[in-house]
Order: sequence, then structure tokens, then C-alpha cells
Amino acid sequence: MELRRNEKITFRCTELEKDALAEQAARCSLSVSEYCRSLSLGGRPRERYTEEERQLLRDIAQLKGTLQRLNNYFGGRQYREVFEVLSCVKSESLNLTSFTFDLRLAAAFS
Repeated sequence: MELRRNEKITFRCTELEKDALAEQAARCSLSVSEYCRSLSLGGRPRERYTEEERQLLRDIAQLKGTLQRLNNYFGGRQYREVFEVLSCVKSESLNLTSFTFDLRLAAAFS
């Protein structure tokens, strides 16, 4: 049985804050109500990536695969530089996704 949401909570905010909430909700493909509910209950709604960001992540994944194949081809142990570059690519891809989220969040509230 589906729970009905029949209780209502209202709060006041500035027009700028309202616009920022609407923009963030849209980026997460959620309604403003769903977005606020998720945030208030301790969740962290996931933003959807733009097409440009998805392409960038695909390029990084392709580069990672190429470096892994090079590492395997050259025997792994003899070519530690390839492994180090691969580790850097993994680290930077994680930093990029985190940075992208932080950048969007900062832009929404500036």
C-alpha cells in the first residue's frame, strides 16, 4: 500500500533562494518538493550530468582503458610510470565529479 503524503510544510525564502532550489531540483530531475524532502531527510540528491560532462567522463574512461592495456602489454612491473598515470587518471576523474557538483552548488547560490 502506498503511503499518502497529506501533511504540508511551508517555509519562507527569498526569490533568489526559490530560483536556486528550482534550478537544483531540475538538475536532479526532481520536483522542488521532492528535492527539499530529500535534503531535509538527510539525503543528497544526485545531479544528472550534462551531455558535455558525460562525454568528458567517457573520454576519461577510454583513456583509463588505454593506459590499462598499455600497462598489461608491457608487463606491469617494468613500467610503473603507466600504473602511476593510471592512478592519477582515476583520482582526477573522482575529483572532477566532486568538483563539478561543488561548482554547480556554488553557482546555484551565488
